[in-house]
Amino acid sequence: MRSRTLQIPCFGIAILLVIPPAFAQTAPVISRVTPVPSVGFGLSDSVALTPGSAAAIYGTDLANITVSAAAPGQPQLGGVEIHLVDTSCQNAACELVANLLRTSPTRIDFTAPAIPDITRVWKTRVVMVKNGQRYDNLTAADGVLLDAVFLEAGPNPALTGQPVTFKARVPAMQGIPGSPYYLRVGTVTFMDGDIALAVVDLSNVITYTDAPPLRLYDVSFTTSKLTPGTHTIRADYSGDYTNNPKSSGTLSQAVSVPEISLFSTPDPSIFGDTVSIVATLNPATCTGTVEFYDLSAPNTWVLPPTSPLISESGRIGTAIVDRGRALMSTAAFMVGNHPITVKYSGDSQCGAITFGPGNDYPYRTISQTVLPR
Repeated sequence: MRSRTLQIPCFGIAILLVIPPAFAQTAPVISRVTPVPSVGFGLSDSVALTPGSAAAIYGTDLANITVSAAAPGQPQLGGVEIHLVDTSCQNAACELVANLLRTSPTRIDFTAPAIPDITRVWKTRVVMVKNGQRYDNLTAADGVLLDAVFLEAGPNPALTGQPVTFKARVPAMQGIPGSPYYLRVGTVTFMDGDIALAVVDLSNVITYTDAPPLRLYDVSFTTSKLTPGTHTIRADYSGDYTNNPKSSGTLSQAVSVPEISLFSTPDPSIFGDTVSIVATLNPATCTGTVEFYDLSAPNTWVLPPTSPLISESGRIGTAIVDRGRALMSTAAFMVGNHPITVKYSGDSQCGAITFGPGNDYPYRTISQTVLPR
């Protein structure tokens, strides 16, 4: 829309007025769309939402002012509307209007609208109407997957051996009560890339919410067998006689190995002095016990009567982990060089750490030198 220049006579003087475009305003820019809460999510490319689920749009110049809804479910708030437009939609009649909860220049909170045709997956783009002016193509054509499988994980990141729970919410139409296909609602497969982790039959799931004509199934799967690294997780719904197959977006699940480091003091020490060895665990929330070993000691090495016995392949002793640290003190070291290493028991949050060739975990070894008196 172009500006117009009017010439208005005033006491013989021509005054030029420049009239701006009727809807001159800064165009909104969307940087991302995410579920709410977003903690634990790593959805890529598209965000998967079920009808009624909460989401947020982040960006710049989204609205001119910050306004919160007095009651949820308002289609227009602060002069802004959010439309979720299917790729095949050619007119306003098929656009889905989101329910707005809060608008601000940098964030808009909304709930996903109901879908008239619940047998399909809607691949939509976000369209904004700001003060009557329409802004299209603010996201990719499939930026939002509606009626798709909603996926989350916790904890994320996790540690090796720590139980990780994946939860999927699957909307499915129940069909006609009494029909032979009424309860045949298909399966959900939790995938790690191309590897199936678990298959859950929805007919066995008892955690669900009825939102006619949909039933929202809450499906969960827990595993403690994820290997260290980054895992690309998704949930695939098989569909059935009434519902089409659908899938969640991908979720990046990080799994790391607890780290352990050692130091001793004093080093070098004098024969007969007490040496303190400290094992520090990362993260510091790890609990359990740490076993200390002297790799130079034989299986049964009896020291002078005034010193303790070192046995079990040089085992020095065990210490309890307190605030991420385990302390062992001993005066039993003979003169010479002593390679010291540890084993960690692990707990419900942190996987065990062993030592020795061929194991799957890194380990640290320090050298304690003992000098003669």
